[in-house]
Amino acid sequence: MIIQDPKQWLDIGLVKNGNMKNIFIIITLLTLSSCAVSNKTLHDKCCKMEAQITELESKARGMEMKEQLLREAIYDIQIKNDTVK
Repeated sequence: MIIQDPKQWLDIGLVKNGNMKNIFIIITLLTLSSCAVSNKTLHDKCCKMEAQITELESKARGMEMKEQLLREAIYDIQIKNDTVK
């Protein structure tokens, strides 16, 4: 038996007249508390990802600097080889 109308709960005796309000409040509180936990978890994950992004950007800048230094060194060596020939 599927109960689609909350008034049917009263008819079959599942809920007394005063308890309907309490059930609604409990369901609302459970929903809000689960949202709060989800938001905290999401915030923690976002902070971790931002830290990882910052770290990766820093590494990328370091690699770009190394690449530039290597290119300059190769260019200098090529110039020296050309002058020696």
